[in-house]
Amino acid sequence: MDIKNISNKQTKKRKKHPIYFGISISKVNKIINEWIINARQKEVAELRFCEGKTFEEIAELLDISTTSSKKIAYKCEEIITIHKDDE
Repeated sequence: MDIKNISNKQTKKRKKHPIYFGISISKVNKIINEWIINARQKEVAELRFCEGKTFEEIAELLDISTTSSKKIAYKCEEIITIHKDDE
């Protein structure tokens, strides 16, 4: 087996999907709309957690750095996790 193929498979980024939070996409959207106020954060959260985009894809779409897309997504992930059990 080719070593390059093995390493490429291992380095592929996993996409975040609402199932990661154990809730539906509609619930994730509701949390994003209610609890994330900043427009840029909303965009990143929707792209990452509803559409399953990678950090690199988000960075390219929004013309921001990959590091910025990660930082924003992690902040949004905290908010979603905190409010996922709200009624």
